[in-house]
Amino acid sequence: MWDPSKPNGQNFIHPPTIKRGDGKPFDFFCGGDTFLPDGRLLSAGGNLAYNNGNNLGQREVAIFNPLTEQWAHAQPMHHGRWYPQLLTLADGRILTVSGKNDTDGATNPEFEVFDPLDGTWGHLHPPHGANFDELPFYAHLFLMADGRVFFSGGRMDYDEPQDAGILDLRQVPVTFQVVPALQDTRLRNQSASVLLPPAQDERVMIIGGGPPDDFTSATGLSELVDLKQLHPAFVLAMPLSLPRMHLNAVLLPDRTVFVSGGAIRHEKEQVRPVARLQSELYDPRTDSWKPGAVASVVRLYHSVALLLPDGRVVTTCGNPPPYGHQVARQPPQANEEMQIEVYSPPYLFRGPRPTIGHVQTEWHYGAHGKPNAGKAHVDGKSP
Repeated sequence: MWDPSKPNGQNFIHPPTIKRGDGKPFDFFCGGDTFLPDGRLLSAGGNLAYNNGNNLGQREVAIFNPLTEQWAHAQPMHHGRWYPQLLTLADGRILTVSGKNDTDGATNPEFEVFDPLDGTWGHLHPPHGANFDELPFYAHLFLMADGRVFFSGGRMDYDEPQDAGILDLRQVPVTFQVVPALQDTRLRNQSASVLLPPAQDERVMIIGGGPPDDFTSATGLSELVDLKQLHPAFVLAMPLSLPRMHLNAVLLPDRTVFVSGGAIRHEKEQVRPVARLQSELYDPRTDSWKPGAVASVVRLYHSVALLLPDGRVVTTCGNPPPYGHQVARQPPQANEEMQIEVYSPPYLFRGPRPTIGHVQTEWHYGAHGKPNAGKAHVDGKSP
């Protein structure tokens, strides 16, 4: 755990290693994560074994408690998952889809749901029909206001042409409604998808990405869809100025989208991709991009960008060689980037920052506040 508000030397906490049933360390590599309604983090799947290049997914599940700073075991899934996607549903259950299985590395087609009340996994029957095959690895999923789930088409290195669409988990079997897109979803590998603010508008944007091969350049094409429409379909949005894949997209407090990192194509051994150090900012109100600050550290595959509580954005991690920053650790990992960079958005330089004078300090998942209860008032000018 990293606490950015504490001084160096006191800001990292390392929870004890949790072991799998076979006595080996729980391998979080290539697993999936999401938050439970009570704020704990559920991590499911990950790496079971390197199967001659076709990794196998583990069944194990662990839950991290940020208050005790400890991992605990949870009931394993029915089958392994490597590169799964997890989504917290409206009732607090956890939907888990896709990923490679634990036997032969084939895609796990089953939908499983974790119930945090009794700690068990249940099955949902996936869609059947000509418009649905299976969800890709790390499928970009969004919970809709009515409880359905939207798949934007975004994925991780998966070349099957599964259309974007809406899953209705309330039906048996689950149904699937295609949402037409302009860009072939096979060219949305390692793209970014965001639910544009305000969330009540239910507009999803997909940005960038590229093919799963190592030679074709990324796309800058961006598309928008309004999920409140009876028959939603993607429409063109202003494209990125710098096409990229491996990109990270972060929603900022002023309702703009910060895009950083990535490259013009996949990294390939002994071939240097054209990395994107120039960031960009998207304003949904004007459908326009503008350049942001230039990073000093290359962020490609396995990188992340996150909004901090103070309004800044942290960017960290990434690989591959030759960009990795070698650090003194055992065993040596030459392709593991250990430097952290922090981006300060433009709103931090617009005069005095607003302060929150009063707000309800505790909220419970799925609860409805009383009229005017917990309503914040802001002292000072909002950015």
